[in-house]
Amino acid sequence: GRTADGFGVSTAGSSRNLLNQLKEGLQANPHVDAVYVFSDFTYIDDPIDGSNEAGYQELRKLLAGRTLRLYLGTVRNQPSDDLIAIARQSDGGMIESK
Repeated sequence: GRTADGFGVSTAGSSRNLLNQLKEGLQANPHVDAVYVFSDFTYIDDPIDGSNEAGYQELRKLLAGRTLRLYLGTVRNQPSDDLIAIARQSDGGMIESK
């Protein structure tokens, strides 16, 4: 597994944000069929937690054409509506706590 410093999906963000860590992880493990992201989704700093439309588009491209599902789990705040929509489009979605 990989660990990102934040939940950002930004092409302008840190190399340790979610998008960049996911890209590296998928390059190293191209046959992965599910990605689980657990976070408190608390915004602290733009380079690691910020997202932009280009980042969301890149995430959609990473997931497109694969049988790769994205699941999101939170321990505090909800992820952005855009990130939830992308997860659902991948046939993944939110992991609901009981």
